[in-house]
Amino acid sequence: INAEYNQHRQRLANIKPAVDNKAPPVYPHLYQKLKKAQLEEERCTEIERDNRTLVKRMNDIMHRTGIDNSEPHEKAASLNKELRKEELSRITRENHALLKRLQERQPTYNHLQWEQDRERNEEMCDRLCRHPYKPANKSPTRAQQGM
Repeated sequence: INAEYNQHRQRLANIKPAVDNKAPPVYPHLYQKLKKAQLEEERCTEIERDNRTLVKRMNDIMHRTGIDNSEPHEKAASLNKELRKEELSRITRENHALLKRLQERQPTYNHLQWEQDRERNEEMCDRLCRHPYKPANKSPTRAQQGM
């Protein structure tokens, strides 16, 4: 029995696990993002080159003489200025005519009739309901406000 037990212990010591519980392998290309770094480097290089160009141009401008000595040029007159003014005045006239028609028009809906209908409906609800009807917000009617 002792020999079998020792043999059993030897087999347990030599057994290999069935589940792999090691850390996953590390793949540097997945987290280094070399392409992104390369694009960022190219972008920074381009920005630096543009900045150097701008500084050079500003330096050239600063060292020139007679920049402000010349007479200011007349602003070029617009070729369609009159046409734009006429169009604007036409639109303004049309808008005024439309406003006048809207203001002179009598309203189609009678808000006083609506208010009376609402009050009548609330009275009918109050009579039909088992419990007394209490509207959520009882605002004064327009007729009571003097409107």
